[in-house]
Amino acid sequence: MAKRRKSSLPDPETEGIVTPDEIEEEEFEDDVKKAARHLRAMDAARFRVAARNWKSPPDLGSAAAQLADGIPEVPEFVDELAKAKMKVLVVAQFKAGKTTLAMNLANAAVTGDPFLGKYPVHLSKGATVTYFNFELSQEQALLWITDMGISETPGAGDRLFLDHWAGYRLPLPSPHIEDYIVELLLRRKSAMWIIDPFSAAYPGEENSNTEVSAWTDAIDRIMDRARLKLVVLVSHTGESGAGEGGPRKARGATRLMDWMSVLWRYSHDGEGQDIPPSNNRYLRAFGRDVDVPEITLDYDSATRGLYVQGRALTRTENKTEQLARKVFEKVSGHFDKTRAPINTTELYKKFDTARTSSKAVDIRQAIDIAEIKGWITITDGSRNAKLHQPGGKSP
Repeated sequence: MAKRRKSSLPDPETEGIVTPDEIEEEEFEDDVKKAARHLRAMDAARFRVAARNWKSPPDLGSAAAQLADGIPEVPEFVDELAKAKMKVLVVAQFKAGKTTLAMNLANAAVTGDPFLGKYPVHLSKGATVTYFNFELSQEQALLWITDMGISETPGAGDRLFLDHWAGYRLPLPSPHIEDYIVELLLRRKSAMWIIDPFSAAYPGEENSNTEVSAWTDAIDRIMDRARLKLVVLVSHTGESGAGEGGPRKARGATRLMDWMSVLWRYSHDGEGQDIPPSNNRYLRAFGRDVDVPEITLDYDSATRGLYVQGRALTRTENKTEQLARKVFEKVSGHFDKTRAPINTTELYKKFDTARTSSKAVDIRQAIDIAEIKGWITITDGSRNAKLHQPGGKSP
């Protein structure tokens, strides 16, 4: 029996009917077109805004023309630590006292005292400092700057403008906000602008290089238009620990590290999120034509002042000395209680460690320091034991 040929004529019962799958596919294509159009519009808007804020830099001619009057000097603004027209990024360890450091800088600038007791700040006559305080209350900020002695220098308080921005943000870029800040800085004749801290001032996604770049570009424009000599941006570290040389990067986008001219790494003796175990602070400055090895500072809690230590030890040496003080406390405590010296094994137990542990190396060095300083004495006991008791001196 011959096969019946399939009819090529349309079936009147299904002609013109669109299936659900076809409807879904058409709707999806429409959504894709709308989304693509939206993305193109966003790109066009972004470029249009960028073009609106753009202006060309001045054309100063060839290098020979620019050098016709000789090689220009790059003056210091803070001796050794920052030159004029630089952007300082302060990256501080948790609870190291980043605001205290920034306020010490502002106070030194307006009083004429050397910053950290050592580095002159070259704020020209009649120039002022504007400090955008995003963290402290007005009362606390005024208390701190008073403790630092600003009132002891006639006229110093008139040269520092403390603006209290807690609860506010700097939503840059924005032409009218940039205009407002430029007018404010020019009216005050400010040469230095401190923003403390970045995390409270910046309103965007802190990990977005694109958004942070737009924000820092606006800071650059303000710096140029207001003819500032120094911008200081205070930030938290993005690392869990400090280590030798202090924290290495700011929290958030890497753009901040690209933007700065000089990095001030600020830390204390503790690890990571520790509360500072001592008054020791450390500052390392590195950037364009700036390279200052780690400085050991002493924090005076009564005046909130920071000063370069006359007998500056390295971070490792300071930690060993602090541990040596604890050795003295353990040995003295044992002797006061028992009226007898303590052997090495029992002394290590008081530090919750064994003589073979990695921590024992630090304790052994601390014991040596305590003996050298005369805080403890060590004598030989039976069976090669070493006996420790208080020395003639105390820390």
